[in-house]
Amino acid sequence: MEVRVEGYAQFLQLLYEAVDELNQGQAPGQTLEKSPTTVLMGSSGKLDSLGFIVLVVALEEKMERALGRHLSVIDAMFGGGEKTQWTIADLAARLAQQ
Repeated sequence: MEVRVEGYAQFLQLLYEAVDELNQGQAPGQTLEKSPTTVLMGSSGKLDSLGFIVLVVALEEKMERALGRHLSVIDAMFGGGEKTQWTIADLAARLAQQ
């Protein structure tokens, strides 16, 4: 599937908003940088499993409000083949394909 540029930008912004929400509850030094290259999941990722779940829930809530429909982050991440590392840019691109 092709990535729509407008969709990518919107999902990138929603991801940044979800990161802001996640960072509010993180300890100093454990916050995520708002950058397309920030690793969300994988060997060099900063999130533990609970942090990942908090981010996914925040993102899904923001997407539902912005788009008026539910999109599953987990389905987007794992429904299109195996990928062992996910950055913010990777997830925004995959969501823009949905």
